[in-house]
Amino acid sequence: MIRLMKRYDKSFLYAKELIEEGALGEIVAVRCDCRWWLGEIEVASGEINILVDGAEVEDQAVAAFRHEGGALSLHYQSNMAHKPLNEYYLIDGSKASLEIQFGPAWSYTSTEPFRMTLYRRGRHAEDITRYNESNLDIELQRHGRYLKELEHFCECVQEGREPRTIGEDGRKALEAALAVYLSSYRGEKVHLPLSEDPDMEEIFSFYRRKSFHISEPEEVR
Repeated sequence: MIRLMKRYDKSFLYAKELIEEGALGEIVAVRCDCRWWLGEIEVASGEINILVDGAEVEDQAVAAFRHEGGALSLHYQSNMAHKPLNEYYLIDGSKASLEIQFGPAWSYTSTEPFRMTLYRRGRHAEDITRYNESNLDIELQRHGRYLKELEHFCECVQEGREPRTIGEDGRKALEAALAVYLSSYRGEKVHLPLSEDPDMEEIFSFYRRKSFHISEPEEVR
């Protein structure tokens, strides 16, 4: 079983439910970090940079994926950011758009829910946040993502069932990341599943040579 705890988070489970029941219509685009919402990736396009002088690995990446069925997802990560941290997800469908966000902080160590807003026709905004129970102990027992994940694992062991998040999920997430490296390195789209194992040392040597060589700010150091 692969530890993908957001698949046990009540906010993300609700988003998945809205997608599957058609409340958002046909999904056309997602800005997120979740392959889970759109299904398998068929084509990857990416751009990767090393911005800070002396950095050994990339500190900026942009990836666009085309999923089975034609929907697109966009992923952006950068260490060169100065605004407060905010986890942000946007799902655009033919009927509505769903915005999910958390911050300014990481959600991993917080008991607060993600803020969820449903938009329709550019005019109507509805707060559909899955707010916590008034008693936090009850909330965590009913919806705590880490507890739900652990309970699921134990049930699978006790009952001999296959878990929701198997090793194949971890492999596909890694494969998607490798496809982004290859796309940036070659300057072309990469189709999945991969038919080769990329030479990561060769790829990182290439990025280090083309680094922007920006001096790292003193406060970041």
